[in-house]
Amino acid sequence: MSFVFVGLSTEVAHALRSGEVDAYGQSAERWISQSDDAPCRHCLSGINRGREMLICAHRPFSALQPNAE
Repeated sequence: MSFVFVGLSTEVAHALRSGEVDAYGQSAERWISQSDDAPCRHCLSGINRGREMLICAHRPFSALQPNAE
């Protein structure tokens, strides 16, 4: 079995950055990365220490299910 990791679409990332709500209806929280290994869910690269990042929920599946986020 193999896995393929796919980042958030640019449209979803832009919407979250612009203040649209996440999968739970909450605004994304803006945080400053405290390490060099925080993963970016959009580009799948690391977020450098001191850079702003968003904390949010994302549900890639259309139906609710266990382990959906």
